[in-house]
Parts: sequence; C-alpha cells; structure tokens
Amino acid sequence: MSSRPGTGWVYQVAFNDARRRLRRTAIERRLLLRSDRFATVEPPAGELWAIVADLPPRQRQAVVLRHVGQLREVETGAAMGISRDAVSSTLRSAYRSLRVAISDPAADSDTAGCAAESTDPEPWVLKEKR
Repeated sequence: MSSRPGTGWVYQVAFNDARRRLRRTAIERRLLLRSDRFATVEPPAGELWAIVADLPPRQRQAVVLRHVGQLREVETGAAMGISRDAVSSTLRSAYRSLRVAISDPAADSDTAGCAAESTDPEPWVLKEKR
C-alpha cells in the first residue's frame, strides 16, 4: 500500500472537522430543547406579511430576522450562516420584490392623467437639498 506525503494529515483534518460538526449539532439540539427563548412566534398579521410569505425562503428569512426578530445585519448573517454583505444584498432583493408586489397597477392608471405625477422610482427616500 503506497501512501503519499500528507495523506494522513488530510484524513485527520477531515475526521476532526466531522467530529466538530457532530459535537456542535448535538450541543445546538440540547440548547434548543432547554431554551424557552426559541418559542414559536405567531407571524404578524396583515396584507404586507402575506406578501412577505410569498418571498423566496432566503429573502423571507432575512426579512423576518431583521424586522420581526429585530436583529442587526451582522446578527442576521450569523443566524443565517452568511456574511453581513450577503444579508444586505438579500434584503435589497427582498425589498425590490416587495416593492413590485405592493405596487398596484390600477392605482397607476388612476393617476395617468395627472400632470404632477412623479417619475421618481423611490419617492419615500429623502433627497438632500442642493
């Protein structure tokens, strides 16, 4: 049986990694069983949350952790196992999807005759005065 240099090291690293993951999973399960902090929370009621429920799972999870769980982006990333930048990008995509879902084409046709109609895609964002 021939062995290449470093093969034993690779196997040991893989074994240690698998053992660490199993330990962590067991610890997390025990903590979840003991903790009342993770009690089931009823989802918020309302039309907006029904739209949030239709988001893709990752976007929905980010929105719920950020706004219902009141976690900062760094904490949301830690809970989801992703970076803060990935959370920020995911939230931006979610907000964009929500904006499209919330926009009402019937309301747009009602204001079609108004001369003062705004073409600003984000009218709620405060602009700095020049």
